[in-house]
Amino acid sequence: MSTLYRRYIDVLNRRDWDCLGDFVALDVVHNDRPFGLAGYRAILEQDVREIPDVRFEIELLTAEPPVEVAARMNQSRTRLRGNAVIPACNARALCCASARRPIA
Repeated sequence: MSTLYRRYIDVLNRRDWDCLGDFVALDVVHNDRPFGLAGYRAILEQDVREIPDVRFEIELLTAEPPVEVAARMNQSRTRLRGNAVIPACNARALCCASARRPIA
């Protein structure tokens, strides 16, 4: 599972949106809000337009079979707002994911 998650983060960092379906379900739900794979991709594309140099770095990763994943992430980024560039910064986030069905 940890190898699969690292591959997913690599897809995000490479902006390889066509490969998202290898990691994200067609009917993905976040915080009880269904938005599907197409909606998730649209969110990521918008994020990259606003933060073109965003990069996800895994600091700590734990994966418990069959499907629980928790990761502490570090993001380095420069945010664009209109024509203004907000200075680069690093941000840490704790990301937890749980799949409702096994991932092949």
